[in-house]
Amino acid sequence: IEEKDEDFSFRLPAQPTVVRIDPDVELLARIQFTPARQALTAQIQLEDDVIGRLLAAKELGQKKDADAVASLKDALWDDPFYAVSMEAVQSLAAMDRDDAWDVLRHAGRHPDARVRREVARALNRDYSRETLALLKNLAEQDNNPGVRSVLIRALGKYPSESIAEDLLRWMRVDSYHNEVTAAAIAAMETTADAQFVEPLRQFLKHHAERFQSNQLGAALVTLATLNRGVEDRAATLELALAYVEDPRSRVRNGAIRALGALGDPRARGPLSAIAQAEGDAGAQAARSALDALEKTAPVATPSALRQETM
Repeated sequence: IEEKDEDFSFRLPAQPTVVRIDPDVELLARIQFTPARQALTAQIQLEDDVIGRLLAAKELGQKKDADAVASLKDALWDDPFYAVSMEAVQSLAAMDRDDAWDVLRHAGRHPDARVRREVARALNRDYSRETLALLKNLAEQDNNPGVRSVLIRALGKYPSESIAEDLLRWMRVDSYHNEVTAAAIAAMETTADAQFVEPLRQFLKHHAERFQSNQLGAALVTLATLNRGVEDRAATLELALAYVEDPRSRVRNGAIRALGALGDPRARGPLSAIAQAEGDAGAQAARSALDALEKTAPVATPSALRQETM
């Protein structure tokens, strides 16, 4: 090899079934090579070449035809390595074809939870009545909290009247690491529906011990965000203020962010004090919260503040 670009040709006795460059992945290089269609169909079935099957699953997603959908469907259900099945799911979703979505809608009961979770992520890209019903059904029946959490979060983009009862019920579910509850609360925030404010506030008030630190901080922000457009924000302000001195940094920062998200001018005083405190680990969070507050809350006059606090 003497030049930067070189062409090589090799005479073969017959057309190869599969063409793989660096099949043992020994070269430190990024290789761009797209095999012929028939070669990809054969490559995705190679029992002794898991990297080849992964590459074929990815490339078949670019073909966007019925034959590619059939090959990916087989890989999704039959490949012995879960990562190949997951790659098939991603390729099917990228095709955005009706027959590909049909395959994905029927894959929600795959025996491997890792694959089901990838299917749930893929279904989040679709928006239809059929997918809404499927997401609710799968979230009700799947016994893996990691999978359920993805399914529930995906429901947040649908109209709240179609999912409100389900989200409130799932919020109260006991699960490993409280994943189902956290997902239901995240979906509530996506709906931007203030009807969740009071039940969420009461749940946080009485069941805070169920939450991990990051979950509790995020839930406080969700509560404040949902309550922002409601005239009465005093109870949420009080709850967030109760956590600004929490020893857990994620809870404290969440409470500080919640004060900024709430849009209540009465939060300026506490936030300013934290932002100006020397050596306070929450000072930066408080400054960011003050910036957010300035964008959402009107500057209140002293007389207005006195009326608000009476």
